Amino acid sequence: MKLNALTIALSSLLLAGTAQAATVYEKDGDKLDITGFMKGMHYSSDNESQEGDRSFGRINVKGWTELSDGWTAFARLEKELSANQDEHLRHMHIGATHARYGTLTYGRQYGLFYSQIASKTDVLVEFGNDGLGDGSDKFGSGRSSGLLSYLYNYDGLSLGAQVTFDNSSNRLYGTTASGDVKKESGEGYALSAGYEFSNGFGLSAAYNEASKTDDQTARADFGGEDPAKLAGVAMKYRADALYAAVTLSQGQDHQYVNGGFAEENRGLEAVVQYQLTPAFRMGVAYVQSEVEEESRQLDGTFNNYTSIEGKYNFKPNFHVFAAYKVNLLDEDDASMFKQNADDILAAGVEYAF
Repeated sequence: MKLNALTIALSSLLLAGTAQAATVYEKDGDKLDITGFMKGMHYSSDNESQEGDRSFGRINVKGWTELSDGWTAFARLEKELSANQDEHLRHMHIGATHARYGTLTYGRQYGLFYSQIASKTDVLVEFGNDGLGDGSDKFGSGRSSGLLSYLYNYDGLSLGAQVTFDNSSNRLYGTTASGDVKKESGEGYALSAGYEFSNGFGLSAAYNEASKTDDQTARADFGGEDPAKLAGVAMKYRADALYAAVTLSQGQDHQYVNGGFAEENRGLEAVVQYQLTPAFRMGVAYVQSEVEEESRQLDGTFNNYTSIEGKYNFKPNFHVFAAYKVNLLDEDDASMFKQNADDILAAGVEYAF
């Protein structure tokens, strides 16, 4: 593969949605970019705990260097800062890629379940991506530390394999509070496969499994000894101005609710986006998840809502947006799982660099 084509492929992987990059160094096959964005956003809701400022920003530093025999090495570092002075490290990984042999990465990065399944419906400006059961530092299913990942792509076919190393506390990267039993992981693995058809359709499947840590076993009220398992499938379609996708998941002893890990969780996310004009894009999503734990007589809906959004680009790196979350969760389920049952309006402006 020529260097410029490889650079495009790496940019898609590493720049993750930013409008442009500031190249601070480029010479003899070496390149270093700094990217990021600032998002000013406010939530309005009848639920006071959801009301208020949600502004945040992210800084990315990414670099790659051309090696011999078609290999390219790369690295990524991403930090997030929020208006309430919280901060955390989102990405810190290093890897190597080859047009023929695939891409190998290690560090804090997205797990295969997210990159191959959940990301297909995680495309709206604010809501979504909370129906399938994956998440940051959740058994390697979402963005997690200590992931060794391999992804092979050839003529529309993608195959992935992941090793999840033990993350008993995640204190090293400052990603979670000490002792957060929800965000730990024992050793595990993930596998994925997908195919992109020439007519715009794409299909993918993934399986993620990891053991529980000693802390989780000791502190969880239920499900603390069994391995966490999560399987998912994704279907997407893209044609001109239209994008549509559906993702489904099934988990065992994976979803943390009411002090333990539920014996079963099921998730559904569906999204449709349409580019009405070159500057204006509309989208709608539906998210639902079910949780069951027979030992605690828990059986109900954990998430259930529709999100409607609009985004207007004044320039490729500057836009305003609004998203309205129509909460369909009934009061009984909300009370059972201690979830918010009120609607939320999010509005804001974003500048990317």
